[in-house]
Amino acid sequence: MSSISVRGFTPKIHETVFVADNARIIGDVEIGRDASVWYNVTIRGDVMPIRIGDETNVQDGSVLHGTYGKFGCTLEDRVTIGHTVTLHGCT
Repeated sequence: MSSISVRGFTPKIHETVFVADNARIIGDVEIGRDASVWYNVTIRGDVMPIRIGDETNVQDGSVLHGTYGKFGCTLEDRVTIGHTVTLHGCT
């Protein structure tokens, strides 16, 4: 897994989260307990915050990011994001 700090923000990932070894988690990101982040996922909290709830599953190849200066991305508890989904500034 690649965890990258941006603009003074370092991802906060609960200790029970599964993160695939080639996933990229960047900047202002928080991931809740028992969540999973699968292969080739990119979660970009570089311009706005990304919040991922408990027991949420982000499947292979998905991209989550915000809209600069407007919207972050928030996923509540027990959400499944399917393969190769792009979520751009949404809740």
